[in-house]
Amino acid sequence: MDPNLELYRSLLGLGPVERHERLLHLPRSERLRVACIVHREKLAQRLQEKLAGRDLVEMALSNPSEFHGNVLLQNALLGRTSFTPDETKMIKRILGVQHDGEGLFETIADYDREYYIDIPIDAWKLVYCDLYYIDGVNSCSLQDIYESRLREEELRAPAARARENVRRDVIKLARRNAKWMLSELDRLSDEEKAQPLEDFGKTVRAVWKRASHAPPAWIQAILRAQQPWGFVYYKAKEVKQPYDKGDLDEDDGFRRHFREYRQSLSSAGILKNTFIVIPFEFIPQSQNKELDPYWVWAYDADWDNSTEETVCSSGEKYQGRVKVAVYSLNAWFYAARWEGVSLRDMWLKAQMHQDKLWICYSKEMENWDHEPYI
Repeated sequence: MDPNLELYRSLLGLGPVERHERLLHLPRSERLRVACIVHREKLAQRLQEKLAGRDLVEMALSNPSEFHGNVLLQNALLGRTSFTPDETKMIKRILGVQHDGEGLFETIADYDREYYIDIPIDAWKLVYCDLYYIDGVNSCSLQDIYESRLREEELRAPAARARENVRRDVIKLARRNAKWMLSELDRLSDEEKAQPLEDFGKTVRAVWKRASHAPPAWIQAILRAQQPWGFVYYKAKEVKQPYDKGDLDEDDGFRRHFREYRQSLSSAGILKNTFIVIPFEFIPQSQNKELDPYWVWAYDADWDNSTEETVCSSGEKYQGRVKVAVYSLNAWFYAARWEGVSLRDMWLKAQMHQDKLWICYSKEMENWDHEPYI
């Protein structure tokens, strides 16, 4: 029997101010204790109402959309508490520092973006385990949960697949980084693991450089050169005509000019096999307005219109250029042309897009990987 808890429950029908006044005879710590118990009970009741007797794993495998936007269901499946104060206390108990759960996910997801902070090895394990709630009383330890999750993922167990179905992107990214790091951190000697946090942080940064995937060759070339990179751009009235009725003489004029101009390019990062033309309809009348095109023309600087014609299934002919979505331009399009991928083959891929655009998306959670160029 817990008389203070029963008193608090009996006052739940009152407004917060009146309830507070009725409890003023109790120490603040006691008021907080019973309020937390009731809050946990309410969360548990809401969860049971949501579940309605169903199995969480089966729900996530058969209908993961039911978890979208429902933090209570997501946390229950991941083993995470929905009572934030409990999670914050657990993190402080395990890591020895004050950190909220969402902040820890974001820190590890963005670990190499702007700055490094000293993160103990248990923080990486806790993130890999989806911030699984360990109350410090039961027999389950963080290491137990970590090893269990590793086994389940290796076996592709239903619970592991269910959890992956409901994780938000920030959690997926943080877990990916944690998995990379832990594969190396687990190999450290006991002496290295026992270093003071500041020294261990230096070890972690060195491990990150080994564990994280290196950028592709084209990005490394840009970083090494430390020079301008990208394309030469043209904007002119000559491209006012509809793209499917373009004047090849005008196109050849662009090419002749670019072939001469590229000889003066001093930076190897500015591609010499491709130039860009901004369509007339995207050029603002006022010079004070910034260009903001949705797509641009990318030209093969060395294309010869006397070569054999390439015709797609719709009957349209390749004219040595392709429409490229702007957000792909200085990303995978640059990479493809830097690698020497045929613009004709890229044009053929673009014909399958409803707007005849060449687009190349990065693969989710796979650093530096992308869908096929062609």
